[in-house]
Order: sequence, then structure tokens, then C-alpha cells
Amino acid sequence: VFMRSLFTLVGLFIGLVSSPSFALPKMSRDIEGQVITVDEVKNILSIATLDTKEERTFRWNKRTEFWENSKKSDPKKLSPGRQVKVRYKDPLFTDAFVTRVSWSSP
Repeated sequence: VFMRSLFTLVGLFIGLVSSPSFALPKMSRDIEGQVITVDEVKNILSIATLDTKEERTFRWNKRTEFWENSKKSDPKKLSPGRQVKVRYKDPLFTDAFVTRVSWSSP
């Protein structure tokens, strides 16, 4: 009886850990900062957060949206020093990735 219960618990744990909902939190997070670097080849954006000046690095993919002045844009318009708002997801087992980058320009 003990072994059967143990196997049941292990099976439930493995099922939970391997499910997409466990690996990808549904809620996105927002962070504001200044662009440090943009690598369009590797799809990597590094920013310094506005509050702590901590450097954060994010990856983006083909589903990531870029918005300039509330209009669709592209990462080519990002440059070091630009203030941005980054919406991202931070899965438990992989790197954080960007879902949206927005900024204002004169």
C-alpha cells in the first residue's frame, strides 16, 4: 500500500512539473528601463531597470510585439539609451522572454 501511494505521488508530481501551465506562468510582468544593447541577430534585448539600475537580459521571438508611440514598430528602431517598457514572462525552467516592448519617441 505504501509503495502504491508513493508511486501515485511521484506520478502526480511528474505530471505537474511537465505540464505547460507549471513551466509558463500565465501572468506577465512589466519592467521599465533604459536599453543597453539590442542584438537583432540573436533576438536579445538588455536593459538597465529604472529603479535599481540592475541589468536584465531578455530574448524575443516572432510573436513579440514592438510598439512605438502606440503604433506597431520593429526592434530596428530601438537604440541604447531609449527608455522602454518590457512585458515579459519568466518560466521556471527557461530564460525570461519578451512578449511586448513599448516606447515613446518625440
